[in-house]
Amino acid sequence: GSLAENVGNSITKGNRVLGLLTGALFLAFAGHTEAVSWIAGVADTVLMPFAIGGLLLPDRALRSSRPLMPIVLGWIVLAAGIMSKETSVMLPVLAAAYGAAYAMSVTGDDRRRAFARTAAFIVVPAIVVLGYLVLRTMLLVDTTGAYAGLGLSWGTFSNYVRAFVLRIFFPPWGRLAIAWSHGHDLWLLGAGLVVLAIAWRSSRYRVALLFAVAAAGIMLAPALPLTISLSTTETERAVYIPTAFGALLLVLTFDALLPRPSLRNVVTGLLIAAHAVVLQRFTNNWREAGDLFAQLIESFAVAARANDPGPGGHFFILNLPDNLRGAYIFRRGFYIALALHSPELRARQAFITGISSHTVFDKRDSIAATQEGPMSFSLDVTPNIFLQTAPPATPFYEFQEWTPR
Repeated sequence: GSLAENVGNSITKGNRVLGLLTGALFLAFAGHTEAVSWIAGVADTVLMPFAIGGLLLPDRALRSSRPLMPIVLGWIVLAAGIMSKETSVMLPVLAAAYGAAYAMSVTGDDRRRAFARTAAFIVVPAIVVLGYLVLRTMLLVDTTGAYAGLGLSWGTFSNYVRAFVLRIFFPPWGRLAIAWSHGHDLWLLGAGLVVLAIAWRSSRYRVALLFAVAAAGIMLAPALPLTISLSTTETERAVYIPTAFGALLLVLTFDALLPRPSLRNVVTGLLIAAHAVVLQRFTNNWREAGDLFAQLIESFAVAARANDPGPGGHFFILNLPDNLRGAYIFRRGFYIALALHSPELRARQAFITGISSHTVFDKRDSIAATQEGPMSFSLDVTPNIFLQTAPPATPFYEFQEWTPR
């Protein structure tokens, strides 16, 4: 929140109130739970200081009479961002957008100086990024391997582009997901563009508005070949950094459209409060998911010790849920956590197989497992559903009947 506030201060030429509102809105945004609460999603949170540092330092370089030190520090910050997450390759582009926005706000020699300093600021990080991509290609074959096999058609891709844009401004919401699935979100996005155009015409900070739009698009670009949920917290880490610029865009829009600063502050304050309430609810989902995960680990360890089939014997876990209201419960972490919890089972991991993967709405929901024969079981996860749309094929067991529940 403080980092977003500082960028708000810089891009609005020192308007601390707008910076404070931007930082508070970003901090309370209800779509941040996965990136903050789920340990496998924190790479985006770790990347955030490098992204914002990559804006504050060029701002200092552009305004300082001695730009060398902030430029060199910027080289280090942008290059170090690669250690947090691969999307850091967009940071030089983000810094270039900031430099261009600053140059648009000045004229004459100041503009030429701004472009020259921006080029000096991004040239070294750009070379580092290029070297990183070449090295990664040499070691891991293909830098775009994470996107291979997604098979998104143009229609599906454009649908999910809209979904990503919506998630910059909205937390998970079932009704929004329904509207999106029927294409009704186009009216909402169209209205948003009209409001933005009106705000741009009357804004004191036109360049800042353009930068906020460009920055959100730049940091969203690596995620666009992927998909995101509009009704749960799944994949929302992909929009963690773009929401900082979404918050800036909202605050600047309110500032342009509302006639009095006091009214702008009240409206933004109400929005921040609403986000904070929803954020608490979603964060509680992650707490419950963590509690359920701990119960699964403990109960399995106890059962495994009491019913050990001996060396080479196989364990099958019938009830291994995937998520609780969108908050991940086990994913692949179950087996790692089990080895830490019960070291004596670490050597047996090749013989431990989780059969089912289903969603959970309430951690108190009961699962009905019945042994129907020596090597035959039935499992009913009603009222929840299996994530798989078809029975998985494995060498260890087969499904003779299958329904979503």
